[in-house]
Amino acid sequence: MIFHPAHRRWPLLAILVILLSTGASWAAEPTPSTPMAPRAKLERLLRCDEEKKAAILQEQRTVQEHLQKVTGFRASLTDAPKHRLAVEKTEQAIAKDRDALAKVEERLRLADRHIGLTLRAMKYLPAASHDESLPLIERAKLGFADWLADRKLLSEAEFDREWEAEYGFVEDAVWQQRLARIIDRLHAASPDADPLVTIRIVNRPGEDGASAGRSFIYFDKGLLDRNPSDDELLFVAAHELAHVQLRHVSRGVVEAHWKGFEEDWLRKSLKGSHPAYQDGSGHDNAGWRTRMAQYIRDQEAQADLLGAQQTLAAGASPRGIKEAFTHMFFDDLKRRLASDPSGHDPHYAKSLEDHGRPNDRLKSLEDALGEKFWERTTLTLGSSCPH
Repeated sequence: MIFHPAHRRWPLLAILVILLSTGASWAAEPTPSTPMAPRAKLERLLRCDEEKKAAILQEQRTVQEHLQKVTGFRASLTDAPKHRLAVEKTEQAIAKDRDALAKVEERLRLADRHIGLTLRAMKYLPAASHDESLPLIERAKLGFADWLADRKLLSEAEFDREWEAEYGFVEDAVWQQRLARIIDRLHAASPDADPLVTIRIVNRPGEDGASAGRSFIYFDKGLLDRNPSDDELLFVAAHELAHVQLRHVSRGVVEAHWKGFEEDWLRKSLKGSHPAYQDGSGHDNAGWRTRMAQYIRDQEAQADLLGAQQTLAAGASPRGIKEAFTHMFFDDLKRRLASDPSGHDPHYAKSLEDHGRPNDRLKSLEDALGEKFWERTTLTLGSSCPH
């Protein structure tokens, strides 16, 4: 889950002025490369996995060649008593090779899943705003998101104070230390890359989730009260850290305004001829909300994939990922059964609108990691390649 700041409408002219006025500075001052940025981490992991796959393929060829030789030798033997011992040993060797070959093929399938997951995670990483291969409009949008973040026009301190005023924060040294170790463990999987984050424990004993800001991660007290395993916490934290790494808050705000301007243009072009624009509400209508809900669902899918990749890279058991989604599923079911049809649960209503169902999100991870991946005790993405 990602914490989205309140929607604020900006005049189109002001946005264009900002974009034009800052364009020169983007060209004159290239963004410095961050050592081991998220994309570099994934590229390194991909290289490592491809090297491992190449080694497995070589092992497969070696076993196949040996099996072919032994099988050929077996074909040259007869059932005569003098060949009985040789036949027995040869058949044992054939069985051993076939067993080894099956294990090698299983490792190959696992390597392909690792590579597929990393490639999909890389696909979701946004390019830098100065990437000349991007269309101009995309570079402008990304550059504007960076401009907002750099100049702190999105005051995260303000949102943090709102969280504290509405719910309050819990000071728990034991949990703070445990959560800090979880974050450190994710950082240690690929050092010097992840942004620094501030951990908050939100005094919501009835909630069982976590949220992310631009550099804050909020863990609900209800989540911690049930004392989840470190493996589950790793995935929850990695999912939220992925939101921070991908700068989803600042990008989401820019996307909200951008889609709003598109909706405004449609409304003015249609001049009230379409029912969706006859209420005079501009882009604050069902069309805008639907488009933004899909955008946020895409962000959740991105955070699930990148979070799963980083969770496994940190050495966590894949069962932790399944545990997280199981708890999300039962929480979702409980809320649906107890939900007030009159809409007195706005937070859950918002979650229904812009978050996918937990079982659908888990199915997407199964597509990347294999069916029932959580039952695979060997499913890890830890890399032995040098940093």
